[in-house]
Amino acid sequence: MLSSGSLQEAVAESKGNTSTLRMTLADADPAITPSRLYQLFAGAGGGGVVWTPEAAETLQEAQGWTAQPVLLTPEEASYLTAYAGRQVRAGQTAFFVRCDGYTQTVGNRVLCGSPAQTEASRLPISDLTSEQKAPVLQYLSGRQIPSAIVLTPTAGLSVDGLESSVINGAGDAMRLYREIEEFYRAYVKCADALGRDFAPSLEETNLVLKVRDTLARFAQPVQTLRVSEGAGNTELEPARLSIEGAMSFVGGIFIAAVVTVAFILLNAALPELRSVKRLLERLKKLACRRAQMVLQSPNSLSSTEAQHMVCLAAFDCERPPLPAWVKVAAGAGAVFGILLVTQKR
Repeated sequence: MLSSGSLQEAVAESKGNTSTLRMTLADADPAITPSRLYQLFAGAGGGGVVWTPEAAETLQEAQGWTAQPVLLTPEEASYLTAYAGRQVRAGQTAFFVRCDGYTQTVGNRVLCGSPAQTEASRLPISDLTSEQKAPVLQYLSGRQIPSAIVLTPTAGLSVDGLESSVINGAGDAMRLYREIEEFYRAYVKCADALGRDFAPSLEETNLVLKVRDTLARFAQPVQTLRVSEGAGNTELEPARLSIEGAMSFVGGIFIAAVVTVAFILLNAALPELRSVKRLLERLKKLACRRAQMVLQSPNSLSSTEAQHMVCLAAFDCERPPLPAWVKVAAGAGAVFGILLVTQKR
């Protein structure tokens, strides 16, 4: 089962052999797709569900693919039954397969690899150094990450040898990453402050998980450039979701062994980050609409309602009028001036 926009026939090469997997197209609509499947299908390189260990191993051995065994939930089984043309049972083992690198289509073959001028190797998260893991662990626990894709430059490549378009593209990607990061951190703080009152829909949950996954995938290369270039926030602060679905499927993350690779990778990631920024605007609208609905009293604000007003400010929502007593007693700034994000630029 491939995500919408991918080829219906996916082929991976391994050790000189070609193995063909035929899968049905699935439309990854965040409003109806179970969270783990949405994360799988919404990946930049597309994702699929396969049913045999042999098929999963074939794709895993092809450079960059993540293959992870899972036990299907009732919701996932029902969804897959509707799309796969076969009966799928809850509790059945399936393999979630996703290209966490960059796909190339060669004839009818879909291969997964690394950006040009880089070489990739896959390591378990336990094999990374503490310094390499630290940026990623802001967003995910180690047990949520099946593996890391470690990128190294081809022989003789240095930052001085990179084209200006690559440097500029990486800079644009860094700015987009910061925008996405700032909103996500505000969202997490809001969710933590509101506790059980923070109950997002499936659509909102799927979108915020997509945002989180993107931040985690590129956290280490971004941190590498922030330290190297002396720009952006270099402090590592936890920002983990506690909402339902936070433990869902996450594929491999990127590790840039050197600054040169960080430039190349983030330049290649620019289209993906632009796509996530568009999803972010959709997520903001959903979060704003829900936060506004809880402001029920026209005359006073409870402490919970005041927290919702803070969330509205953080999400850049259209703010409802403040009750007169708030304006007189403390001034609007007392509510709207509380900043949920303290990222240094």
